Order: sequence, then structure tokens, then C-alpha cells
Amino acid sequence: MCGRYTRYLSWSEIHRLYRLTTDWERQRNDAPAYNIAPTEEVVFVTAGEDGNHKLREGRWWLVPWWAKEMPKGSMFNARSETADT
Repeated sequence: MCGRYTRYLSWSEIHRLYRLTTDWERQRNDAPAYNIAPTEEVVFVTAGEDGNHKLREGRWWLVPWWAKEMPKGSMFNARSETADT
């Protein structure tokens, strides 16, 4: 497991699918994105409090709420010598 993912749909297809009305600045590249890696800044769709879908921007990575800053170079795959600890 490497933590990478693919966005198969273009932004125009995502807009139609979720009925988005937001004109998001980062949508300049309408093509699908392949090989999105951990720590990349990405745009994603969330459900808003009003029930409508919204576009948000964030980092593709798990950062605990208590972390003061983004971990540098941390590994998320288990090492064989420490898998049981």
C-alpha cells in the first residue's frame, strides 16, 4: 500500500456529478489526475452542513488534530523489524 490514488473524472464531470456551482480557481487543469501522492495539496468534495456538496482544498495525508506542524518525512508503511511493536 503506497497511499496514492487516482482521480479518474475531469473537474467538469465532477461538477456535473455533484451539481457544484462553485467556480474553483484550481480547476484550470480539467484533465483527470493520476498518481496523486501523500502530502500533495488537492481539491476534494465534501458534504456541507446545509447538505449541499462543496469543494475544499487540503493535504492528502493524515495529520492528527493535535499535531503542531506537518510531520517531515514520516513513513506510514510499517517496517518489517517494527511491525509487531
